[in-house]
Amino acid sequence: MKFAVEERELVELLHMLPPGSWDPKRSSLGQRTMISLVTPDSRECRPGAMFVAISGTRLDGASYIANALCAGATCVVAETEHPEVQDVPVVVVSNCREFLSLVSQAFFNFPARRMKMIGITGTSGKTSTAYLIRRLLQGLGIACVMIGTTGYIMPDGEFFPPDALPATTPEAFALNWYLDHAVHLGAQVAVVEVSSFALAFDRVHGMRFDCGVFTNFSQDHMGYHGTMDAYLAAKLRLFTSLDEGSVAVLNADDPSFPAFKHAAGRSHVRTFSLERAADLRGDHVVSAVGRTAFQVVARDGVTFDVDLSIGPAFQASNCLAAISSVDAVEPTCDLGKAIQSLAAPLYVPGRYERIDCGQPFEVVVDYAHTPEEFSALFSAVLPTVRGDLLAVFGSVGADDREKRPIMARLAEDVCRWSFVTVEDPRHEDASIAVRDIESGFTTDRFTVIEDRRQAIRSAIAMARPGDMVLVLGRGHETIMYYEHEDVVFDDREEARLALHDHGYVCNADGRQSQEGRR
Repeated sequence: MKFAVEERELVELLHMLPPGSWDPKRSSLGQRTMISLVTPDSRECRPGAMFVAISGTRLDGASYIANALCAGATCVVAETEHPEVQDVPVVVVSNCREFLSLVSQAFFNFPARRMKMIGITGTSGKTSTAYLIRRLLQGLGIACVMIGTTGYIMPDGEFFPPDALPATTPEAFALNWYLDHAVHLGAQVAVVEVSSFALAFDRVHGMRFDCGVFTNFSQDHMGYHGTMDAYLAAKLRLFTSLDEGSVAVLNADDPSFPAFKHAAGRSHVRTFSLERAADLRGDHVVSAVGRTAFQVVARDGVTFDVDLSIGPAFQASNCLAAISSVDAVEPTCDLGKAIQSLAAPLYVPGRYERIDCGQPFEVVVDYAHTPEEFSALFSAVLPTVRGDLLAVFGSVGADDREKRPIMARLAEDVCRWSFVTVEDPRHEDASIAVRDIESGFTTDRFTVIEDRRQAIRSAIAMARPGDMVLVLGRGHETIMYYEHEDVVFDDREEARLALHDHGYVCNADGRQSQEGRR
């Protein structure tokens, strides 16, 4: 996306940064230079671009300085001097990633300082929690912007699709453009999903959050982080950055809770739980037909009855996180009024999204793609299903291979049948993930169909009245990523088309049309 911006003068930007952000003695600024873009990608460079030569996961950005200059870059930022660069300023910094975040914030006059900021991190539940926070704020009449995996929603409803992978938290310049745009539209609160990638890559370095939210922690992204310790360390960075005036909202039910509580030591900690005493506790959780009801009990004894328009039951935990977050940033709000707004229909794309075309069995598309997410989803839906479960799933390429056979065993334990298929191979041979998953089965209650479209159709064809077909792993995503091409593919649309072939006609949102059978 090409962002519409007003140019900023280089020296002015540098003087807006905290002391030590750059080295004036080693930098060569030269004549007056105007900046209209800050990017670590030489392919995005054009006249007016500041190219930040970040060391990537595979290559050193400094090796692309020549490419950036050929494309018209007006300034270069690097961690060492580059005397061969003569015609444009070279800014020398100690950490390019940190500098990219800081200068991006400065370019847009630090938009995070002009709103209340809620940052959400965790392996699962970030997106649902963000949507729930947004709904609660809407119920209070508080304008907000939401930035996360499914896209970026402005206070007036304007929607921007997510940036290129990884999409949860945009690159620093884009993130601050969205925040600044939201401020101009009247946003009072920003709700931001903060991924482990964003934290590891310093995309929010130096950005103050009024509230940090921890949903849960389990194995994921081992293809990037390498170890669980490294993955945990990335997540903890959000909480070590909180100051004394901030609030940390933490899931007391998660085994990693002590680590997050310790990391949030400088801030005020608020806990939520479905299992034990906490500042906000959920009791008597009941979920069926895409709705969830439970009681919220505060530590002071105040109670609220929640009628939540989404399921399954584990959404109660995300809802507690959302309620606690809103209470943290809006402590004088009418919390009861906000909670009442949760009963109205809420659409969270690809999160337990029911495809209802009048068929006598359930079809649900969900983003679950880790063993813990499989386990939580299966446990939540089993009590609600009259028949059997059928699952369609794969595993994203070039990522954690250890989780693949585990997911197979979890599916085998609860499903009548599993359909193993392809899911975003990226740079990996698509058959590798399929074979890894296949190795986890101990029975023959599965079928390998690498064509994901056909796998979805086969599962729906096998479903009997009362069954539930779970199409897992991709959720809201509309593009399948292969090494040499990107293919348009939406699990939800494919499910609708398969149901149509069986005589059930759906509207675009998955509901039964007037032509559909009952």
